[in-house]
Amino acid sequence: MDKSLDMVALLQRLILGVAVALAAIGLSIHRPSKLYGEAEEEIGTLGDAISAVTDQVTHVFKLIYGNSELKASTLAWLAARGAPQKDVPITVVLTGNLSVPDANVDPLVTLDSQVKWVDRIYLDDDNPFYLCSVQRPQVFAALDRLFGTVRPPELQGITVFLRRAQPDLDATVHCDLELTYAAQVGSLTGSRNVLLDVPSAPIAITELALPGPGWVDIDLAETLKGHDLGDNEDSAFAVLPILQQFWNDIGNRNPGAALAWLDTMEDQDQERSKEKIDVLGQSFSGSLTVVLACLVELCLLLYLAVLLQHVRIQLPGHTQDVAESQFFGIMSAPAGQAVMLVMLLFPLGVCAYSLFAVFPAFAAEWPGPHWQVSLWSRSILTALLALTTAVVLVETRRVLTALPTPPKSPGVEPGAGTPTPEPAAQTS
Repeated sequence: MDKSLDMVALLQRLILGVAVALAAIGLSIHRPSKLYGEAEEEIGTLGDAISAVTDQVTHVFKLIYGNSELKASTLAWLAARGAPQKDVPITVVLTGNLSVPDANVDPLVTLDSQVKWVDRIYLDDDNPFYLCSVQRPQVFAALDRLFGTVRPPELQGITVFLRRAQPDLDATVHCDLELTYAAQVGSLTGSRNVLLDVPSAPIAITELALPGPGWVDIDLAETLKGHDLGDNEDSAFAVLPILQQFWNDIGNRNPGAALAWLDTMEDQDQERSKEKIDVLGQSFSGSLTVVLACLVELCLLLYLAVLLQHVRIQLPGHTQDVAESQFFGIMSAPAGQAVMLVMLLFPLGVCAYSLFAVFPAFAAEWPGPHWQVSLWSRSILTALLALTTAVVLVETRRVLTALPTPPKSPGVEPGAGTPTPEPAAQTS
C-alpha cells in the first residue's frame, strides 16, 4: 500500500509538471499574426471603393456628354456634309487633382495618394463632374477650318481633357477638346489627333436629372462609404486602422507593391511560427509536441485513475496509512481539497487550450494524415481527457469519503476544570 500511495503522489506531480511545461510552450511560441491578412483586406476595400468611383464617373460622364451640345453639333456638321456617320463617342479624361487615383488605370498611384484623395472627397465633396459648354457655330467653324470643303473622314471620337490651372480646389477648371479621326497616307491607314479650336466654358454639374423616372447618383462620398470605406455615414476620412500600423513601410508604395510586401512579411511570420521545439535534447515540431504531450497526459491520468481505484479497494485495514499519505493528507482540510481540485483540473484546461488555440498554427506541418488531428479528433481527445479527469476526481472523492473522520478534541464545559472558590466565612 505504501508503494501505491507513493506512486499516486508521484503521478500527481508528474501530471502537473507536464501540464506546466505544455502551458509554458503554448504561451511562449510565436503565433502567426492576422494583421497582415487584415491589412490586405483593407487595401482590397480601398481599391474596390475607388474602382467603383471610376465606374460611376465613367457612367455619369457618358450620360452628361451623351446629350451635350458638343456631340449634337458634331453630328449636325456631319449630317450637313452628307457623312453617313451617326455617332461620335466622347471620352472624358480627368487630369491633376481632378483624376481618380485608380490603380487599375494608373499603376503608379500610391496608397498615400489614394487615402488623401478619399479624405478630400469626404471633407470637400469635390466631385469632378464638369460639362464643357460649346456653341454650335463655333464647332462648325472649327471643323470647317480643319477639313475644308472636302468630304470629312470618319471621326473616331472626341476626348475632353478637364484640368485645373492650379492644384487648389477652388482653382479654375479648363477644358481641352481633342478630335481623333481616320487618316490615310498612301496605302497606310491610321488615326490622327488634333486639338479643336473651340472656346469652351466648364459648368459644374451638381445634379443629373434625366427624362423619365431614373435618377443618377453623382455623390462620390456616398459611393465610397457604400463600399465600407468609412465607419459611419458621418465619417470624414477613410477608416483603415490596420493599414495605418504598416503605413511607414507601405504608404509610399502602389497597392500592388504594398500587397507584395505584406505577403512577404506574412510568409516570414509563418516561418517563425514553425520553429522547432527542443524537448530533452530532441527537436520536435510544434504539432507533434502539442499532440504527444496531451496523449502523455491522458496516459498518466488513466494510470492515476487505476491506482486510485486500487487504493480504494485495498482501503480496509490501511485507512491510517492512506489518511497520513502525501496525496490524501493534504486533502484532510477543505482548503487542501480546493487546492488539489485546481491542480487536477489545471492539466485538462491546458490540454484543451493547446489543442484548440495553439495547435491550429502548426496544423500544416503535421506529418501524418490530416484526419488524425482534425477538429473531431482533437475534440475526442479532449473529451477523453475530461472523462479521465472526472474518474480521477470521483475515485479521489470515494477514498476521502471512506476515510474515518478525525475525532474532535474534547471541549471544556463552561465552569468545569477550575474549582469555584468557597465564600469566606463571615465573623461577627
